[in-house]
Amino acid sequence: MFSFDAFVQAAQGAPPQAHLIVSEQQVQRKEGGAPTSRAENQAAWRCFQQALANMPRREEIDRRYHIKLAKHLRRGDPLLPEHIRKFGVGLADVHVKDLISRSEETVEDVRNLPPQAVAERVEALNVARFVSPEPVPTHWHHAFIPDLFRKDQHRLLLLTDVVRLPAWDAYLELLAKKVVQYEMDEGTLIPAPSPSGGIEYYEAVKKIGSGAGLVAYMFRPVSSLSALKPLLVFRPTQFHLSSEDAVQTLLNDLEPIMGHTGYLAAKEDLDELMRDPAYQNIEAAGFSLGGVHLQRFLVDHYAKVTRAVFFNDPGVDPATAAEYAERVNRLPLGDRVSLVFYRTVGDRCHYFGRHHVGRGISHPNVDMRLVEIHSDHRNVLSARALHTEPMLHDPASHVTVCHEGENVHAHLDSSLRGPQVVWYEDLRQSLGGQILFALINLIYSVAKSILDCLGIQIFRSSLRGHCECADA
Repeated sequence: MFSFDAFVQAAQGAPPQAHLIVSEQQVQRKEGGAPTSRAENQAAWRCFQQALANMPRREEIDRRYHIKLAKHLRRGDPLLPEHIRKFGVGLADVHVKDLISRSEETVEDVRNLPPQAVAERVEALNVARFVSPEPVPTHWHHAFIPDLFRKDQHRLLLLTDVVRLPAWDAYLELLAKKVVQYEMDEGTLIPAPSPSGGIEYYEAVKKIGSGAGLVAYMFRPVSSLSALKPLLVFRPTQFHLSSEDAVQTLLNDLEPIMGHTGYLAAKEDLDELMRDPAYQNIEAAGFSLGGVHLQRFLVDHYAKVTRAVFFNDPGVDPATAAEYAERVNRLPLGDRVSLVFYRTVGDRCHYFGRHHVGRGISHPNVDMRLVEIHSDHRNVLSARALHTEPMLHDPASHVTVCHEGENVHAHLDSSLRGPQVVWYEDLRQSLGGQILFALINLIYSVAKSILDCLGIQIFRSSLRGHCECADA
């Protein structure tokens, strides 16, 4: 019987159109690019299916990447390296139920294991892993057609070296700027730096999708014995139509009260999530539009978020910032809250909005810190790179200037940052809120109606029950 690893070895370094066959207890490539017969192909597929027999989530992976094992076997199609790679990525994308090692064991038994024991079980699954060190290239059609295989591979590669990140906030930046843009199923595991050294694992226990632009993931340590806090991360604006709620994120950016529509649509689900007693002391992070949604979330759940970290995000309307300050200032004196704001100098995103939450807070146990990042590459990086690229993973790439105490308040009020900053929000309100918002909304509504009538689904929704049909 052939092992999955035998197919992995045969696929490594193979050209995309190479045909894999089995002979003399070996998996090999057809030499010289010669064609393979239907019988040879079916034999290869049968052996491949046998190699996958004991692998977790085989059917889920087959559906997620549209591999269609049974169809290929029936037709006698060639077994290609891409089929091996897709299953390799799917198996490497470990879920919490994959960690169950005995028939009588449950997910709750896994959660009661120490963090190191959980990490050892994840590592034990590496025997059959195959993730190419080179990500799948991004082509123009990926902006319109979703490719979950490419998304999963990118996410896995991004998280490969989290243990080497220099600080916890570098990890949060990676999640907020990159990882949450690659769509995850509930139950997906992601590595995190352990407070005691090494690696622990978070589980994506809940995905909040509003269908109106807000998407957020709640991560909880797999081990109930972990010292890590639950972590809520909000997704930023999406620029590819193949992403869930892509157009809605742009509308959230342009609407007069930024992020209002997305947050309002998700509010009920977020409120229900936060009624769970497991989430009484959480950490939250947001980048760009995700930071705007986080600010609105804080107003409603200020007492349960003990640390919030923002990366290159706009401010909000004065009323939202004032309401958060009023509520936080009434917290008992024993409560402690930490707010950290990261802003890359040269990025204009944090010029938008009137106030940022934190303005007006006078509670003695609220620690606020604003960190300005001066990139050494600011003359060569594009405006988009200044906004989107993680900076904290490489301390040598930038210089930071930290503002603390009363000095922070002046940076959270756009009217105190100079007329240039105020000009950007005035422009967004006039051009964006009054013209572009209505125009894009009209074009989107008309285009979606026409495509729906034709049975064509380009615009994808994050709402449960809509995603699978959009991916088909």
